Amino acid sequence: MIGTHLIIGDVHAVYKPFERAVRYANDNLLHLISVGDLVDNNYEGHAVIKLLLAEMQAGRASAVFGNHEWKIRRWINGNDVKITPPNQPTVDEMRVNQQFVNDFNSVTDRMSFYIELNDEMVVSHAAVHPKWWNNRNHIDRKIRDYMMYGHADHSQVAHYRGETYPIRLYDWTDAVPPNHMLFVGHDPRPMIGVPDFDNFQLAPLVNKNDSGGATVFLDCGSGKGGTLWGAVVNSADRTLQGFINFGN
Repeated sequence: MIGTHLIIGDVHAVYKPFERAVRYANDNLLHLISVGDLVDNNYEGHAVIKLLLAEMQAGRASAVFGNHEWKIRRWINGNDVKITPPNQPTVDEMRVNQQFVNDFNSVTDRMSFYIELNDEMVVSHAAVHPKWWNNRNHIDRKIRDYMMYGHADHSQVAHYRGETYPIRLYDWTDAVPPNHMLFVGHDPRPMIGVPDFDNFQLAPLVNKNDSGGATVFLDCGSGKGGTLWGAVVNSADRTLQGFINFGN
């Protein structure tokens, strides 16, 4: 996918900043790429999905699966999933709005688990399994789930508002190859480990490992009290040109 792009962080059903990001991308001839988690947490999920679908149909946008899209898709399909408070706004809206379900299915039918902008720049939702870098054509369930959920130590947990969350691990950032750049969302306070849902990074974080590989964490807490950010990327000359704050 060679060209110029605007890669945006998790939206979480807040429409106005997403609309601003879409307008900016269109005004500047940038292909919009979402790292996923477009829905849940708020009640503007259908508006977000409807706009993204229009952009996808026009060939102006792409997206990777976030763990929230994956869970809602499984719920729609009748799988036994636990609906938690972040999912409830989406579920409530879908139960009275079949068009939301239809549009959501149309969007997720167009999603992938990762996008390669070139051989050195990759987008996924949460992480990339270290083994994937040496065999990019192989996607098994473990590698797929890694891309949506990242890596966590389930023997250690944190508690928040009645829910239990595992401690997040970041060893996978060390496996990003030299001169490569991985763009992810998922984690609004990265490289900390303990999930902190009340505090967010104020701008995207670029984490470079010892070999020169970089992970760009784009989630800045949109939909949870934070802001939506995007990265302008030129995949033709392999440069990250800067970040833009689209507000809340």
